[in-house]
Order: sequence, then C-alpha cells, then structure tokens
Amino acid sequence: MLSQLGRTLGLLMSRQTLEQIAEVCFSAGHPSHVTRHRMAVISGRVQLFASAFIVPTLLWIILDANSMETASWHLMALLRVLSAAVLLILSSVAIPRLRSRGEALGLLALMLACPMTIFVAAQFIAAQPLNGALALINHKLYEAIPLLVLAGIGVFPLVVSESLLLGFLVIVVAIVAPLSQEPGNSPHLISLFLTDCLVLGVYVLAGAIQVFYMASLMGQADRDPLTGVWNRGRMEERAREELLRWTRYGHPVSLVFADIDHFKKVNDSFGHAIGDDVLKEFCGIVRRCMRSTDLFGRWGGEEFVIVLPNSGLTIARLLAERIRVELMEHHFAFAESITASFGIAECRPRESWESWLARADAATYRAKNNGRNQLAWDAVDEGSEVMLGALDARIFELIWRKQYECGHQGVDDQHRQLFYSGNDLLNAVISGRPKAEITAMIETLLGDITEHFYFEEAVFRAIGFPDSDSHDAIHQHLLGQTAELKKSYEQGNLALGDLFNFLAYDVVVQHILIEDRKYFPYLQVMSSMEELPLQG
Repeated sequence: MLSQLGRTLGLLMSRQTLEQIAEVCFSAGHPSHVTRHRMAVISGRVQLFASAFIVPTLLWIILDANSMETASWHLMALLRVLSAAVLLILSSVAIPRLRSRGEALGLLALMLACPMTIFVAAQFIAAQPLNGALALINHKLYEAIPLLVLAGIGVFPLVVSESLLLGFLVIVVAIVAPLSQEPGNSPHLISLFLTDCLVLGVYVLAGAIQVFYMASLMGQADRDPLTGVWNRGRMEERAREELLRWTRYGHPVSLVFADIDHFKKVNDSFGHAIGDDVLKEFCGIVRRCMRSTDLFGRWGGEEFVIVLPNSGLTIARLLAERIRVELMEHHFAFAESITASFGIAECRPRESWESWLARADAATYRAKNNGRNQLAWDAVDEGSEVMLGALDARIFELIWRKQYECGHQGVDDQHRQLFYSGNDLLNAVISGRPKAEITAMIETLLGDITEHFYFEEAVFRAIGFPDSDSHDAIHQHLLGQTAELKKSYEQGNLALGDLFNFLAYDVVVQHILIEDRKYFPYLQVMSSMEELPLQG
C-alpha cells in the first residue's frame, strides 16, 4: 500500500507532470506560436459571443419595461443600448488577426464587463422592482448574471492564472454591489460568494483542459512524426522570428543546411525501414552536438536545417563540423558509414528569409558537388565560398585585439589570459584529447576566471565603482555556469557548441566586452594608476 502510494506521489511530482501543471497555470512558458493560436481562438470566440448577445441584450429592455418603474427602465434601456453598441464593436474587431495576449485578453475583459456593468447598475437603479411574477423573474435573472459570466469564462482557453484573475474580479463585483444595498443580508451574500467560487472552480478547470489539449495538439502538429524534431512549417516560423529579432536588436544569427549524402542508395539497398533509422539516428547526433538554444528541424526527406541564435559564422561552422565528424564516426546497424554535406550562411542586413535560406541551400549543393562530407559557407564578410574538409582547430579561437584593452596592466593581462585558457580548452576538445587532460584544462579555466573576478572586485573597491554589487552578482553567475560546464563534461553531456558559446558569448562578448567596459571610465579618471592593484 505504501509503495503504491509512493509510486503515485512520484508520478504526480515527476518533472513532466510539474511542467504540465505549470503549462496550464501560467502562460509564460508557452511557445510563441501556442500563445498566438490561443489568443486567436479567444479573439474569435469574443467575436462570436459578442455577436450572439447583441439581440438578447436589447430584447431584455422589454422585460425591464414591464417590471420596473418608468425612470428605472429608461436608464437601464440606455445602458443596454450602450452595451449593445460595445458588443457590436467587439464583434467587428475581435477577429483572429488579433493575436497579441494583451489585445485578446483586453477584448475578453471588455466583453465580460458589459453584463457586469448592467448587473451593478441594476443594484442601484432598480433596487426596488415592481411587484408581480414578471418582476420577480427579472430580479432573479439579474442575480444570475455573475454566475453566467463565470460560466462564460470556461468557454475560453485560459490558463488558471488568467481565469482566476478575471473570475476574482467578477466575484468581487458580484458581492460588493449587493452588499452596498443589503448590508444586513450577510448569510445570503456568503452563500452567493461560495456558489460563485464553486462555479469558478469548475470553469477554471474547463479552461485549463482546453489549454492543455491545445498545447498538446499543436506540439504534435509541429513535430515531424518520424524523427520527432520540428517540421518544415514550424522551423520556418521560428527562423523568421529569429530574423526579426536580429533586425531589431542586431544579434547575429546563422543557418546550417544539412543534406545526408547518398541517402537514396541507403533506401534502395537496405529498405526504407533502415533509411528511417538513419534519419532518426542522425537527429540524435545533431541533438547531442547542438546547444540548448539552437533550433533544429527536418526540412524534407533527408534535408535538415539548424538555426543558431546569437551566433555568427564561426560558431555555426564549429557546430556543423562537430556534427559532420560525429556522423562520420557513428556506427550504424547495417555496417555502412553515413556522411552529410553542410551549407552555412550568416544572416545579412535587411535580408529576407527566402534569400538567407537560398544562400545556405546553395552552399550545401556546392559542398556536395565538391565531393560531399564537407562544409561550405557563404559568409557576410567574404565574397567567395570557402570549402572545408577536415577542420583545422585553429580556425576556432578567441582572438585578442588591441581595442579590448583598458590601459590597466592587471586587468588587460588577465583578460588576455582568459582568451589563452579558452583557446587551449577549445583546441583540446576539438582535437579529441584525453578526458583527464580536458578536465584539467577546465579546472585551469575555472581558476583563471575565479582569480580574475577576485582581482576585479579589488579594483572596484579601489575606484569606488557604484555598480560593484551587480557586477559581483554577474561574477557568481559565470562561476556557476563554469562549474555546470565541468559537471556536464564529466557526465559526458557537454555539447561543444555550448562550450564555445559560453566562452565566446558569455565570457568574452557579454562580460569582457560589455559589462567590464562599464567600469573602464572610472579607471581612466583616477589621477594615478599606482593607486590601484596592478595584478592579482
């Protein structure tokens, strides 16, 4: 019994289950295309329900006229006409093109506000309805408006947090408005509150179930059924998003186009089942080599694309070469080696997705025409294509430049040493040096980084750098990343792309070339460099 309970609790608290719970509770972790689709559905349903309730909203005026005093129903009629006008506008603008989360939820809130406004007005304008059965029916219908609104929330694919926010606002209005008119009727209001909460709970669950199945179905629709990687449509959508991000923020982005060599021969010689296995194993190799931030999908047949955000040509070449070597050395069940040709292109200024893809595709064909099992790239700064067979590890190195210097000997020497240690580690990994040797190099890099950070912090104290606390926090974050890289390598999970990205982007670009430059002006205003520590 206890073991069964333990297994059940373990299943409920598994990482996958917790991720699913977070997915239906909050929208922050949703992929952008899921959010857009969900907002399009919400906008479309707002349009549908706004259209459906225009006529009933106006027809209710007849019921008010026969159950309220003249002055009261006149005011309620005016309010209903205004509400119908709002619903008419919503039915016209809440079209599926409105996919922004703020727009869609704003339209939904505005639609729900129409009946709740009528409900609040009825508490004050028609607080004393006329006697008679029709007046009683009308009064009960007004009381039911909050419950109907809460039930309406369940029609929309809202995450739990969104449903609770809207529902809580409805419940507050539903209780506060009658309370101002009947302060002594607490038991009735408590009963209404509990009923509203129960109704909200049911429809929060209904909305969450919609979100769960919507995300699940879209996840399946975005995946290639054979390999499990993203399909062509999803890859094109994500690639366009990265292109827009590059246009807006200037972050480099590169594309790798991969084509498995002589794949038709595999199908013809060994059958399509073996060919399918080759495709799946190729995808497994790519996943092991790529970084967690890279985007990978099947373009069609034996063709695949990889989009590398925040990455220039050098990182893309490094990743492609790593995949090429891993694939060439991989042992397939049918005892034949498989190779692939790769075309690489870094996105150019003001370039379209079609042009960017065409350059990578053309580079792939040139690689195949020049003998296959190699890389070709079309660089932003190079006028001609460069072919690559066996990659020279020296191509991938961190290059120290004169303009990186700040003029302080200790800081410049340590920054330069980080470049040297990083290059030694990269060359060792690319060259396939023994694991113990690479582990020792990671330890050396970690020591160099730690020593540099301690020294920088001493410099901060000497110059009175005002942002030293936030800079220290960045130091701790980078040290944690280095320790994680070491742990991943020891466990055999370190992707070479992740290592290079950490050294080139996190340490060099983000830290040395961006964050460290924030305190360089404080060094320059010191009257004498002798007042500062010269070395660690």
